[in-house]
Amino acid sequence: MNFLSARQIEGSNKWRYTCFNDKLHSTYAIGYCYRNNCLHETAEEAKQCYKEYLLNNSLVFGVRADVSAQAKLAPTCAICNEPTLHFAEVLPIYGVWSLCLKHNNKETVSKLLTLRVINESQGSYDV
Repeated sequence: MNFLSARQIEGSNKWRYTCFNDKLHSTYAIGYCYRNNCLHETAEEAKQCYKEYLLNNSLVFGVRADVSAQAKLAPTCAICNEPTLHFAEVLPIYGVWSLCLKHNNKETVSKLLTLRVINESQGSYDV
């Protein structure tokens, strides 16, 4: 299992967003904290850094297959409840939201992708 969390750097008062792999018994920085060797002042800053990484690198937008024949079953926008076939997804496991064209953008997804989603208990998954 991988466990994702903001962790304090050993011997330092700085933070990074990391992954702990229990099979390898190792912890390593992920996202921008890995790419840019980030050193954050707080755990919240490290979480925000990972959130930005996901929004910039793992966010995809799409359109579902036509379900117009079943209009009553069409998904509705997570913001305004208008029927829509459009969606946004943060890969691999962070969320999928039905969003109308007006709300199908990075700014809206940023509001939906809360830091609660990006924490150790919610961010664990099998590799």
